Amino acid sequence: MKVNVSAAVPAVPQSVETVHLIRSSCDLHGPVEPPRAGYSPTILLVEDDDDLRLVMTYFLESLRFTVIACADAEAATATFQRIPTVDLLMTDLQMPGRSGLELAFDLAAVKPSLPVLIVSGSILQDRTLTAIRQQGWAFLAKPCKFDSLVSVIHSLLNPIYPLAA
Repeated sequence: MKVNVSAAVPAVPQSVETVHLIRSSCDLHGPVEPPRAGYSPTILLVEDDDDLRLVMTYFLESLRFTVIACADAEAATATFQRIPTVDLLMTDLQMPGRSGLELAFDLAAVKPSLPVLIVSGSILQDRTLTAIRQQGWAFLAKPCKFDSLVSVIHSLLNPIYPLAA
């Protein structure tokens, strides 16, 4: 497997990383559908764990998503201000600084139609889960199976990018 990691773009905060991974014969999750014409949604991935962020970026890019990976809510907010065409926010719930839930509310205030997927390895309080559901957002507990992740992402993006057969 070849891995090519490029440096952050100078105009983007340093905690944002652009990762380009070249897929070879390594297959983490079974066959990948070929890209559909015009189907390249952009996911803003916010995860403070460096290793998990890299793996998730690789996995999502292998499915032909465009991924902008950030290590914290502050970098994600700055990136979203520069690139408001993000199609989906996928964020960890508990991070240093602002939480993923706070980030989601901040970005949804700017773009109310933004689909949000919040992931967490922590047990959620009822009021947090209620807040997520009231917004029409999705939640997945970590660790999650890749097929579950893909299913939730596709369901969130389907109104934007219908999955025509």
